[in-house]
Amino acid sequence: MRHARWLAIIGLSLLATTVSGQPTAPDEAARAQALAPLKSFVGQWQGEGWIAYPPGERSPIRTAVTAAFHGGGAFFVLEEQAWGRLGGADAPETPLHTAMTVYHYDPHTRSLGVRMYEVSVGAVDGVVLATTDMVTLVFVAPGGGGRFRLTMMSAADTWAMFGHESADGSVWTQNLEVRYRRAEEAEDTPSPQPDSPGE
Repeated sequence: MRHARWLAIIGLSLLATTVSGQPTAPDEAARAQALAPLKSFVGQWQGEGWIAYPPGERSPIRTAVTAAFHGGGAFFVLEEQAWGRLGGADAPETPLHTAMTVYHYDPHTRSLGVRMYEVSVGAVDGVVLATTDMVTLVFVAPGGGGRFRLTMMSAADTWAMFGHESADGSVWTQNLEVRYRRAEEAEDTPSPQPDSPGE
């Protein structure tokens, strides 16, 4: 009797899913096409660049990134840690950022969705626009703290990230630039800290 009851519950759940208009299976072709621009970012990377902090100054930073597809290709996950010398190359290096960004295909809007999880901020949803060699993310800071735009551009076996901030989305000011290369290549030929954080 209990077995029959469970079968009935499962049957009703499947019927409700179909009637409600929810897709019973993902559109694999559409999902693969939407996530395709992220393939060039797969791997382990090390980055060097600068961040605009304190405001008006460029402080050197370094990052470590691991990016991969999960769930049979349904999700693209980019994990990042960053360290910086705020105040100049002679300042002590301190942890700045620990985050995980998850990209997914939304079958309802037929577009990419993105959510960033940051240790000090929490979860933030964003808007993503992806083309063959460029991915642009826009996030609204929690509590109305402005907008942040991240642009990831790939070329050959490297890529770069450019960050901009804006109070209301009308005027953008660059506040971040990081250039990445594969971790194994960076270990073979380590790069010294640049004399100028902006170079």
